[in-house]
Order: sequence, then structure tokens, then C-alpha cells
Amino acid sequence: MPTIKWLLKDSGLSNLRLLTSFNHINSPIRSVNVLDNPDVSKWFKKDELILTTGFVLLNNPELQRSIVRDLKEFGCAALAIKIRRFFHSIPEEILDEAAKLDFPIIELPFFYSFSTISKIIFNQLNIEANAQTISRQRFIQHFMDSVLNHSSWDNLLRQLADFLGMPVSLINEQKLSLCNVAPSKMVLSDNSVQSLLESSYRQGISAIEKKLSQDTTFRMQCMNLPSQKGKLLIFYQKEQHLPADDFLQRILRLLALAFEQQKLSLQNYEHNSSFFLHAIMQKQSLSEQELKNLCSFYGFDFHKSWICLTTNLASFGGLPEDVVTKMKQDIMQLIEEDAPPFICTNHNIFCCFYLFSINCHPLKTLHAVRQYAKILIQKWRSYTVSSVPIGLSSCHNGVTSIRQSLEESLTALNTTASGMDEIHSYLHLLPSLILEGSPKNQSILIYHFLEPVIQYDHEHHTNLIGTLRAYLKANYNASLAAKSMYLHRNTTINHIEKIKELLDIKFDNAEENYLIYLALLAFDIQQ
Repeated sequence: MPTIKWLLKDSGLSNLRLLTSFNHINSPIRSVNVLDNPDVSKWFKKDELILTTGFVLLNNPELQRSIVRDLKEFGCAALAIKIRRFFHSIPEEILDEAAKLDFPIIELPFFYSFSTISKIIFNQLNIEANAQTISRQRFIQHFMDSVLNHSSWDNLLRQLADFLGMPVSLINEQKLSLCNVAPSKMVLSDNSVQSLLESSYRQGISAIEKKLSQDTTFRMQCMNLPSQKGKLLIFYQKEQHLPADDFLQRILRLLALAFEQQKLSLQNYEHNSSFFLHAIMQKQSLSEQELKNLCSFYGFDFHKSWICLTTNLASFGGLPEDVVTKMKQDIMQLIEEDAPPFICTNHNIFCCFYLFSINCHPLKTLHAVRQYAKILIQKWRSYTVSSVPIGLSSCHNGVTSIRQSLEESLTALNTTASGMDEIHSYLHLLPSLILEGSPKNQSILIYHFLEPVIQYDHEHHTNLIGTLRAYLKANYNASLAAKSMYLHRNTTINHIEKIKELLDIKFDNAEENYLIYLALLAFDIQQ
């Protein structure tokens, strides 16, 4: 990184002089900007070298002082002022304020243009950026070799800490520290560093965060491993900058591999499945490749199609330890060769992805999973005194849609009527989900297709709406509708005839029948 010292000694520019703040001679220069009016200062950035002819500061001592204060507050690298253009020498007000604030002022000779200075600095930045990229690539290769050769945690983290020049710590999924290492060149007797490392060993992340809030010497970057089985902590000082995210992501993936190789993570299936579910639910920013890596890590075959089935474990009360195991066994007993399940759970959700051939018939697979769900409800009812609602997603494929299928099943699960053993499919709920966003259309449907029946029920204390709902659900079979409502068949037929009279329909128009169905959905939403 170019520094003030490099600019003065090694940039090829001559006769530049540092007039104040000599202890900042190693401060980095990350960019260049020009001061040509008093309002531009708010656009300056940290570690930026500011060039000026001084014209905007001419004959204005108060502005000269305030500009220095602003640049110091923004964290700029230095103010470089060209002499023998508008100033014969740097004004005393600028030098005095800079000395008070410990801010670097550089005297520029008049014969250098700002474009020349900027070009030299930006060329050096590009050269060092390319060299840094090559250096990081070589480190990644060396680090990967160390992981594949089963190097110890001490060795791996030592390499990383020395390369970054920053203390690092690795903790597992139980938030217990596995290893803490400071860079070899860092003075280990430094109380601040030693205290941070000891905190990460003994007290965990929350204690470190509390300490950092009180001591601004260090900051902490906390990153999850792709497998969700640990975290990498990097401690860096304010003047330090972390490497690019793509570099850190490669390091995280290699550390996740090291976790598996050294078997330091919990290996039982229950924990693995909860890590997968947590990652799918929480990590919205995962790229397609990261999702593929996650699936390969946990054994989810993303080359197939799938339907997601979920149920709420809260339905099972206190949830004895063996209940989830029994639920998994029930699913395994129902599987067919062409639909292996992938089960994942946490403390709240029991989730099963039924995997099918990529060329499967989407409705046929949904019907199959509904049949599985009906059997599972009967089995699971013996484990609880409450209802067992189940939500089903539509059929999906493509690794980026795993989260969508989970969200669909949870939406369907949360839409399930309380107090009933019901299987709700997201696909079949789409009409009501669409209607939910349009109150105006709800009212139009209710007014045209239900209002006379609603009014009649209100005036005569009847339940024609219930009869209409049962009749549609029974596919226009009066006997089945009567049975579902525990009414005599003739009573139900009389109610249906009254509905036909009130609505002026005969149930012989498929389009109007569907609109009546939508009106009932709208009525339920408004209730």
C-alpha cells in the first residue's frame, strides 16, 4: 500500500516536504482527491490524499483551520498544498491547526500537475493490488494443501494470522474456542491482544463484543463456516483493512473441510440436519455455488425434484426425546425407491424433502406426498393430544429454489386451520393467497356470489354458507355434503335448492362455480 513515506522517498517525485505530523509518515494512501471549493470536503474519504492549489483557502484564516479539522475528522491521509501558485509558503494557520490535531501537511512544488501526482499514485495502487491478488492465490493454494494434509488447528490458524497480520480465533457450534493465534510479529505481551484471546477462550463471543465496545483498539469480524459448524473470528485494528470477501469465503470453506476431517464437529444426524435447516432458513445471500456446496456437505441431492413437507413440533407438547426419532422412522417406512426423503429438524420445525426424478410429473408427485401425509397424520396423532397440521410445497427443482420450497411449506403450514388435522398444499392455497392482497376484489366476489345467502343466514339464523361450502367440497354430491354436516340428506337438498334460488344459479356453469369458490375464500379471509 502506498504511504506518505513512499510518496516522499520512492514515488519518483522530488522536492516534496512533510511539514507536520512526522509520526504518520507510514500512514497509507488509498486514493487521491482535489480540494477546489470549501463544500467538496464532505465527499472526501478515509486514507485519501487531498491535493490543492490553496486558491479556495486564500485570505481566509478561519476556513484554513476548519478545512484541516474536517480532513482530520474524515480520516484523510494528508493535505498536500502547491506553493508558488497562490501561496508563497504554507499559511501559519494551517500549520498551527495541523500541529494541534497531529495531521500531515505536505508542501508540493509548483511544477508538478495534479494529474501527474494522481497518475503515479494510482499506478502504484494497481501494481500493489495485482501483487496482492497473486499473493492471496498462492496462500490459498498453500493453505488448501495444509488442510488436505490434516495439519493441526494451531498450524492452520498460525498461517492465517501471519498472512493477515491479525489475531484469529476459531470456535465450534457450541461457541467453545478451539484455537486462538496472534501473528508471530505481534508482541504477545500486549495486554489488549492477550486479553482478547483469553476472552475468546474462556467467555465466548458476547464477552468479546462487550470488551470491544469498551476498548476501541480492536474490532472483530465474525464469520460462519459454510457448514454452520463453527465461526472464524478475526481481530483487526482501526487502521487495518480485511481482505476481499471472496478470499475470506475460500478460507471459510477450507476450514469447514478441516472440521470434517478432524471430526471436531458433532457428527450425529440430528445435529447435521439442524445445521442444514438453519442455513436454508437464515442464509438468504448464499450464491448458487455456495448452496451446491452446502447440499453436497449434508447429502441433499439437488439434481432431483422435490416437495417439502413440514409440521410444527410445538404440536407435540413437551416433545419426548424419542418422538422425533419415531417420526423419522414413520417416514422411512413409507418411502419408495424413486422418492427417498431428506429429513431435517430443529427445535420448532420437522421438515422432510421428498426427492423425485427430475423428469417427474409435478401433480402426480404432489398427490403421492399428500397420501404419505394422510398416513403420517394417523401415525403422529398417537404421539400428541393436539392436532397435527402439515404444510406441503409445490414441486421444485434447481438448487436455488430449496429455500422457496421450504417457505411455501411453512406458508401452507401456518395457513392450516387451528384445531383440525389438515394437509394444506401451497399450490392449492394460491387462489386465497392471491386474493389476500386485494380487498377490493374480495368485496366484489362476496357481493355478487354470497351476499344474498349471508343476508338470509343473518335473518333466519341458518347456515346456508356452511352447506354451500360442504356442497362444493363434496364435488356437488348432496349425500356426501349431508354426511359431512351430520344432516339428513333431504334437509341438505332443501338447503341447496334455497341457495340456488337466492343466487339464481344451477351449479351447471363451471366458470360461475369457480367464482363461487373464490367468493367463499374471500369470505374466509375477511372473517
